[in-house]
Amino acid sequence: MCSYLCALLLLGFNVLCALGVLWRFQGLGVLSFEVGFLSFLLILLAGFKQLKNKLQTAKEPMPSKFFAFGLGLQISVGWLKILAYGVFLGGLFGLLNLKLLVPVAYFVGLGACLVGVVGLQALRRAKS
Repeated sequence: MCSYLCALLLLGFNVLCALGVLWRFQGLGVLSFEVGFLSFLLILLAGFKQLKNKLQTAKEPMPSKFFAFGLGLQISVGWLKILAYGVFLGGLFGLLNLKLLVPVAYFVGLGACLVGVVGLQALRRAKS
């Protein structure tokens, strides 16, 4: 149930931030904001999904300090994460190629995504 509620809260936060960007940077700013927000959200979701799957399939974690390094390396090289980075870079280079990029709005989208996800995690921890 929390996943639906969290998705709705993140969508609402996205809409509020997009309205602020629309007020400040007009339509092209909203396009840059959404590309930054959604592509970074895909990267975060891909990393979460891979980490969740890896930890569920791990039978018995090794108590060495290199286990965490190996786990991080396996997570960062997964095909889902590489695909998410491809979408991220494709959106950025697409905006650059079409000369539609508003850099400040793009970085606001990246930051808003990070703030939204961290805020949702804080709400989830406070709830439990």
